[in-house]
Amino acid sequence: MLAHPFLYGSVFAAVFLALRKGSTFPAGIRGGLIYGAGVFSVGSLPVFVLAFASFQVSAEVIVTWIVQNLCQYLAAGIALGAVADGVTVRLSTQLPASADEA
Repeated sequence: MLAHPFLYGSVFAAVFLALRKGSTFPAGIRGGLIYGAGVFSVGSLPVFVLAFASFQVSAEVIVTWIVQNLCQYLAAGIALGAVADGVTVRLSTQLPASADEA
């Protein structure tokens, strides 16, 4: 259990980078968001459907698990896209003083 996040994170990133290199997969945050949603849909959502069919757990609990997991995959994808392709941040500030006073 201790090694799983590190191993899975490496595989998650490697597949994203392979998609980016070998196809026209979108770059940056948008690509990461799409990738996170895709991994969730293929790899995580079916597990929750099986859990709902197998466990004595209410639908509300399963839905909260699904929402939490979806948020985690989307956040991981966004972070991966931002790190892999860079993010441009632009800030501006207006000061209540003229150029001469500054």
